[in-house]
Amino acid sequence: MTQYTEKPIPILPDLENYTETAFIDSPLVPVEENDRIDIRMLYPVLGFQNAESRCLLRKEAWDMLQNAAEKLPEGYRFRIWDAWRPFALQKELFISYSADVIRDFHLEGLPEEEQHQFINKFVANPIPDRDLPPAHTTGGAVDLTLLDPSGNELEMGCGFDAFSDRTRAAYYETEAAQSLPDAETIRSNRRLLYNIMLNAGFTNLPSDWWHFEYGDKNWAHVTGQPALYNGNFRTVEHIIFGSVITVMTLPFFSSCVPHGKYRSTGRLDDFCTAPSPPPSWSFTTIFPELSLVFCDKTQF
Repeated sequence: MTQYTEKPIPILPDLENYTETAFIDSPLVPVEENDRIDIRMLYPVLGFQNAESRCLLRKEAWDMLQNAAEKLPEGYRFRIWDAWRPFALQKELFISYSADVIRDFHLEGLPEEEQHQFINKFVANPIPDRDLPPAHTTGGAVDLTLLDPSGNELEMGCGFDAFSDRTRAAYYETEAAQSLPDAETIRSNRRLLYNIMLNAGFTNLPSDWWHFEYGDKNWAHVTGQPALYNGNFRTVEHIIFGSVITVMTLPFFSSCVPHGKYRSTGRLDDFCTAPSPPPSWSFTTIFPELSLVFCDKTQF
């Protein structure tokens, strides 16, 4: 354990946008609990309307997380708070948290663009660009902490999604933090989480001690490699009569098959009845120009 707790977390600036890409075909897969991984998805508990209760990651990220879990000290476990995030939730979080950040950091006098730039340090701006998407919509990012052998969350100095300088991964490496209560314990706990995850191939978002990622634009910026994952927004866009129609899709393990006619809501789950979906779906609408065929229900 000391190999992880004695290695400091580097003090790093916020990351910049990175545009190099080499997207790969990689499915979202369900993350499963085991004796080293506990799942407690927080946004459904917090009551967000678009929260995803299922825990999903890209296959490579899930494999890496299992490898990281094997390196935990005996009896310790990961607790996952969030993983893949639908775009609708990202937008809801940005809107919901913006007022808190503006109030807590006294940003009322700034122009809206500058406010958004600052807010983006805490929650990604929901820009609908699948090539440069918010990290969690790629399925490569995971928010997590550590549990001790008694099942208690380790003390990390601040909570998940807090709006404070203390959220920065390296905050307890700074001189300003040394006089704070339990600073040495918190520093060791953060180092343990940070170094185990980086040893497994993840990178960390410097502003969030709990946020680790693989294959997205932040990982690409840190490693100097092209981003591997584009945004998985759970939407399909089609152009009809010069207008964009957005159709919501269902997770790949949905227990229903869409059928019937398109209507203004565009939600495929409005048309689901049959169990056991086949390998591909078809969805016929009242517009003869539009016929949707989904061959892999995770790749949108």
